[in-house]
Amino acid sequence: MVLRHQNAEVDSDTKKLLTEHEDYLLTKLSENPAETLKSLREELKRTFDLDVGTSTIDRHLDSRLITIKKANYQPELMNSVINKDKRRDYVTKVMEFQGAGKR
Repeated sequence: MVLRHQNAEVDSDTKKLLTEHEDYLLTKLSENPAETLKSLREELKRTFDLDVGTSTIDRHLDSRLITIKKANYQPELMNSVINKDKRRDYVTKVMEFQGAGKR
């Protein structure tokens, strides 16, 4: 059995992200919580010349109880009163056609 120090260099097959890489990711996320896994991957490549997959980054962040969710932006007018009225009218007409036996 071989014991390794936490900051010692490790074979790339056993551990790709070291503590310094994880700390760097946490710093980037604290600066900009809207960072994506892809952008974090590019930052690691640019800063440390480290090529890892987004799933590797996700697993390491998950071990620190951090998850990154995809942002869901809604257009400003998507749920406006006018559009809600239009959707209600459309559903009402569809239900009337179905009730009359039309498809």
